[in-house]
Amino acid sequence: MKSARVSVPRLAVLFFLIIAGWIAVLVRFVQIQIVEGARYDNLVAEQCWGELQLSARRGAIYDCRNNVLAFDIPKESFFTYAGDPATLREIGRVVSKVTGEKGLVKRLLERPGQYNSLVKCADPDLASRIAALDLDSVRSNVEYRRLYPFGTLGVDYLGQVNVDNIGVSGLEVALNEDLNAHPGLAAFQRDGKGRVYRLSDRPVVHPADGCDVTLTVDHEYQQIAEEELREAVNKWTAKAGMVVLIEVKSGRILAADYYCPSEDSNAVENVFKSRLVTDLFEPGSTFKLVAFAGMLDQELYPLHATTYAGMGEFQFNGRTLHDDKPHGEISLRRAFELSSNIATARFSQKLAGKLLYKYARDFGFGQPPETGLPEEERGRLVKPRNFTDFWTAQVSIGHGVSVTAMQMAVAFATVANDGMMMQPYLVEEIRNDSRRTTQRSIQHEVRRVISVKAARVLQDLMGGVVDSGTAKAARLDDVSFGGKTGTAQKPNLSTSGYYQDRYMASFGGFYPRENPRVAGIVVLDDPQPVHYGGYTTGPVFAEIARRTTLLEKTRNGWIAESAGNRATALSSVPRQSAKSQHGLDSVPDFGNVAQWIDGKSTGKQSQILERRMIACADSVFAGIVPDFSGLSVREALSLLEGSGCRIRVIGNGLVESQFPCTGIAIADLDTLLLDCSPSKGGKDEAQRATEDSTSKGSHRQR
Repeated sequence: MKSARVSVPRLAVLFFLIIAGWIAVLVRFVQIQIVEGARYDNLVAEQCWGELQLSARRGAIYDCRNNVLAFDIPKESFFTYAGDPATLREIGRVVSKVTGEKGLVKRLLERPGQYNSLVKCADPDLASRIAALDLDSVRSNVEYRRLYPFGTLGVDYLGQVNVDNIGVSGLEVALNEDLNAHPGLAAFQRDGKGRVYRLSDRPVVHPADGCDVTLTVDHEYQQIAEEELREAVNKWTAKAGMVVLIEVKSGRILAADYYCPSEDSNAVENVFKSRLVTDLFEPGSTFKLVAFAGMLDQELYPLHATTYAGMGEFQFNGRTLHDDKPHGEISLRRAFELSSNIATARFSQKLAGKLLYKYARDFGFGQPPETGLPEEERGRLVKPRNFTDFWTAQVSIGHGVSVTAMQMAVAFATVANDGMMMQPYLVEEIRNDSRRTTQRSIQHEVRRVISVKAARVLQDLMGGVVDSGTAKAARLDDVSFGGKTGTAQKPNLSTSGYYQDRYMASFGGFYPRENPRVAGIVVLDDPQPVHYGGYTTGPVFAEIARRTTLLEKTRNGWIAESAGNRATALSSVPRQSAKSQHGLDSVPDFGNVAQWIDGKSTGKQSQILERRMIACADSVFAGIVPDFSGLSVREALSLLEGSGCRIRVIGNGLVESQFPCTGIAIADLDTLLLDCSPSKGGKDEAQRATEDSTSKGSHRQR
């Protein structure tokens, strides 16, 4: 039997193929592991590993009484990293039925295997419906959305944020570096179906909340100012209106608002700039404050000095100025009180243009007020090559210059502060996420503009404007205030002249007259059919003065009585501690309120109460404990009904204080303590519903 013969060539070929195969495997191994190892590592990291952003809270904004004006509320957002087209189609089909987004499937298929947002900041109901779908490849994360509990209150200086919660206007952008949160990062791993797994509960980078900011504004002053401004704009069919209130002794801005019905400026999403510091207008006769301040400071005339007012028209360097009403011989006092253009211009010739320009600059015109708001305008105050008589004449009456409402308010506050200009400011303090104060504003004296003596005389003249001058239609028996009216023709830029039928009406002033504490200005753009400042803006300022004065009476725990008619002040907020929950001064010191004013209390209790109830309801809906001060126990209980927290009440009547304070999550709250004022025999409810028998605006009948 023959043995099988082995073919050597065949063995050689087989051996060669085996060796070549192993060499190829080895070469490929070297190529993958060594030559291209870094690239494949990156592919694995991109497909299987990642970092998830952990959201943080943007800083809250408070008013001077520790009421929250803006804060973040947590919202649930849903996303997927799925890469399989079939899985993406299924996710898009199911989720779109809940959200109603028609193009969701197409959008998801454009980014397979990458971060795909399904819903951002979903409402609680929508979030629960998506979670109930129980989709393997869909995950959720907490993000924050900005909430303004008082709605559009103060929107002109608060500003707004975009969809990414980044400030784009107002203080939201000016303080964005402080308010902005710093998100954290956490590592995760994905499987083949795109499901995400958190590797550790400990974040790679801890999230850091933004800083909280306390402002100088008082939200109830703001509310009163906005209500009165809106009513005036609508009553006089004006195109727009502005109001600014400043605390005289400190420069703290208490309230500021711009309202334009045609632009729907009361919608937060439509506010892109703070018009109180950006929009310019010719002030007209309110600017006479500067000329008279200069003349009194230089002691150029006694108040009884007279000049001839030309019976309605007078020429300066061949150019004619006009008065609204003809005046003959007129004294310095009456020239101011009756707002005579010609008399003011003639008296100002002795002051001369160079000094007039100096005083205008000293009052802050031609330079930004530096309140902290973005894009402040400096206005227009051009220094001429030659100070002619006509230049002096027109500038002394507020023509040929342009100003902002904030600049005018600062000028009136300076006079009310006995000639000392205080730096106006909005931001009181900034606190980091550890509640430590990192920045605190200090009251700053900018300069002495005029002497105390001159300021006191000018204050007296401004009182005469209300008593027997152009603002006597705004005079109230129970509010002592002084001011200056302004009625200026609007410039026609196309003809380089002035419109004959379009006006800017304004009234700047201070109150109370004997011990000024608040100063400000009200401006209406083209009121119709009456355009005089004394009839349109003067009464608005008077009503704001009356209501805020009565507000301070209420806060200090006493109510005026008159002829058996008992009525409360405008706000239902009782007196609070002068210290905030952070132990810092949060309430301006108004001293002895008896110096403010004597008279009948009045109010719009139902409007105030409604606004407070809405604000509290918004906070409760967001899961945040609101400020119940000033509400009745019944109202507080109705708002917290169904919240699950226990409520303990001490006393009865109105809520005076509470523990814990505002800003705490209701879900984390076990018991809420409401401390109420002593019972007043059932009069609290009646008092809060009482309206002043004197009809609002009775002083406006002219």
